[in-house]
Amino acid sequence: MARRHQNHDQHSEQATSARSSVDHKRYKLVDLMKQCDFDLPESPEIVLWRDAPAVGAEVVPEVGRG
Repeated sequence: MARRHQNHDQHSEQATSARSSVDHKRYKLVDLMKQCDFDLPESPEIVLWRDAPAVGAEVVPEVGRG
């Protein structure tokens, strides 16, 4: 049993080390928004997703339709 815990601890340390070595680029919302063209029409996929019925307890505000 002790060996099992030891192996678990080793794997946890390796996973933590691997996560910390990944370099994540941070973005600012304003920079991401600059890449968007709000004059383009919504794609058919987005319209289907937006107009799909709720499947859980989520609350979806009525914003910007039409």
